[in-house]
Amino acid sequence: MKNLYSVKVRLFFSVALLVFLSGSVAAQSYNPNFGRNLLANPGAETGDLTGWTILQNGGDGWRVRDSGAHTGQSAFQVSYDWCRKYQVIDLVAEGFTEQELDEGQNVYISDWFSGIGVNPSQTLDYGQLKVELRDASHNVIASYDSGVFTTPEAPTPYGTNYVEYSHVFEDYGAGLRYIYFEHGGIDTEYWAGHYGTLIDSASVVIGTKMIPFSSWAIGLGVLLIGIFVVVIRRSL
Repeated sequence: MKNLYSVKVRLFFSVALLVFLSGSVAAQSYNPNFGRNLLANPGAETGDLTGWTILQNGGDGWRVRDSGAHTGQSAFQVSYDWCRKYQVIDLVAEGFTEQELDEGQNVYISDWFSGIGVNPSQTLDYGQLKVELRDASHNVIASYDSGVFTTPEAPTPYGTNYVEYSHVFEDYGAGLRYIYFEHGGIDTEYWAGHYGTLIDSASVVIGTKMIPFSSWAIGLGVLLIGIFVVVIRRSL
């Protein structure tokens, strides 16, 4: 009877160890690029337009404002004619494999916009967000366009009132290789200088692919339960 018990215990621990090790190997293959913001300099962290390509630079052009940010210390700001800029994200270059991309993980995009002015009624500026999912030949697979919108009125003079525009790309199929991200705005009062839309905290995230921890978590749990059972059994 004692020998049978010993065999059962050894078998129990062997199975738990195999589950634990298989989960550990799976965890090591996790791609950390899932779940991170793929945009370069998404909120003017560098203090300039590094990472962005200017599409339109109307009025007095783009600038980085060191106050009134949504997060951090800086935000991008437009002028009295349309200002637009963009990035094209090469997903393979960012560390994704073609197989991972063809799984069609959800793509989450987001950006924050605020008007700013001498008084609250002058904070009703314009903004726009456009995003395209593209294949290897830059053909558009799926797209999002917010259209031109008006930023909400700020509560105080020179205050901000950020609004988020976001979208989730789902069920777009295989073939994703690039993401085109464009945003812009214009000052509706058309004042010289920079009194136009503030844009901050842009993000492009390919759906968080959870670390496959379940198997090793189960294995660890079984292992601990086994130890507990053995200790209790021997104490009887």
